[in-house]
Amino acid sequence: TIGAQIEPRSSEYRNLPIDEGFDWPEIIEILADKHNLDSTQLYLVVFRSTRIPDIAGVNDMGETLRERIARLDDAAHIEAAQSAALLHYFAGDIDEKTRRAMSWCLWTDMAGARSALGGPSHREAAGQVDELYSDFTLEIHTVSVDGQNAILTPYVRE
Repeated sequence: TIGAQIEPRSSEYRNLPIDEGFDWPEIIEILADKHNLDSTQLYLVVFRSTRIPDIAGVNDMGETLRERIARLDDAAHIEAAQSAALLHYFAGDIDEKTRRAMSWCLWTDMAGARSALGGPSHREAAGQVDELYSDFTLEIHTVSVDGQNAILTPYVRE
């Protein structure tokens, strides 16, 4: 999970479709070397956001906007990492000009992803989305692995 050298194809990855912003066959190869991937179907949860403009001052906890976002992100990541189903968390950086960001989590099964998304740290972060972001979208994809190919399709709930 942490430490795998996964990089986007382009600095514009935040604005590209997820299958264009990253080299998915390479990602699967990297992760297969680190994990015993016996699944041919993985699940990808993508978080895209536009942070509100930085505002002066701090909240009642003494945090700036950036510190608050970092605290919420870190807590949600720690919570997700408790699941054996999490293969990798990619924490994208913020484009300072556009305030856009994109991060993603790759899971071995949807139950693990749902469990993490329902955890207290994720619920706390989700409850503050409207205060922190002018735009926030959540995308879920199925990643079908077939040898050297990785095909991403929008997830359809069964």
